[in-house]
Amino acid sequence: MLHELPNEFGAVGRVAPSPDGTALLVANQEGLYLIELRTSRPRASLPLSSSVRYMASAPDGKHLAIGLH
Repeated sequence: MLHELPNEFGAVGRVAPSPDGTALLVANQEGLYLIELRTSRPRASLPLSSSVRYMASAPDGKHLAIGLH
């Protein structure tokens, strides 16, 4: 299935699926977002002062690890 993100997310640096397949983790220069695939709207966001180099979520979806640049 193909999904298009709204332009408000600008240039996206990293993308990873959520463990349950209902959302995408999206990182851009302003922060990290959990995007609901059904609506293409953010479920949660985390402003960051550095770029995300790496990101991964735990299999249960309760934890997220990020490496900043």
